[in-house]
Amino acid sequence: MSELQRYKLIVSYRGTAYYGWQTQGFPHSWKGARPAHATGLPTVQTTMNNAVKEVLRHPVKCVGSSRTDTGVHAKGQVVHFDTNMTQIPMLGLMRAINHQLPDDILIRSIEPVPATFDAIESAVSKRYQYAVWNHDDRPVFQGDLYYHRWQPIHIEPMREAMRYLIGTHDFAAFCKPGHERLTTVRTVSAISFFMALDRRMHRSNWRTCSTSAELLRR
Repeated sequence: MSELQRYKLIVSYRGTAYYGWQTQGFPHSWKGARPAHATGLPTVQTTMNNAVKEVLRHPVKCVGSSRTDTGVHAKGQVVHFDTNMTQIPMLGLMRAINHQLPDDILIRSIEPVPATFDAIESAVSKRYQYAVWNHDDRPVFQGDLYYHRWQPIHIEPMREAMRYLIGTHDFAAFCKPGHERLTTVRTVSAISFFMALDRRMHRSNWRTCSTSAELLRR
């Protein structure tokens, strides 16, 4: 039997149908019928675990660089898993797993990495993108990708305020009680804000130290 090999993946997903990244059971407050054959809430991690298991024929735990909230999307989240099925070519492995995944999750790349690599511990930063649809009419076909605001957005005051957020700050006030994080101090290294030419779409990009993921929030 071959030794375990660790693989690093870059994954994109549309998080609309999922309760975030991390595997979760059904909460006690769950009402109504449970989905057939489901052991918990639909999450990206559970879906990926099942897809990789179908290809490799053994249980796998996909470790993501960052947990995400319900409905959050990712353009390039780092993930790793271990397997001894090393005889499968990289391109074939990626295509096989993508074939098992639903249309809203895609592996963009896969490569072997040393066992010392860890999607969580090896990460140095992450980038959040917040998208706002600023128009009287809501975005009917992209409502899960944008936050709809019909009131005017004052760009210059926002840009002025952004510079006070750059740097190292304690964000404890934004955390839920009992969050169990080791630290609530984060460094915001850059913030940018731009508007589309038709003035409907606004995006705010935040880069912070923590995890190597690119996440899109409404």
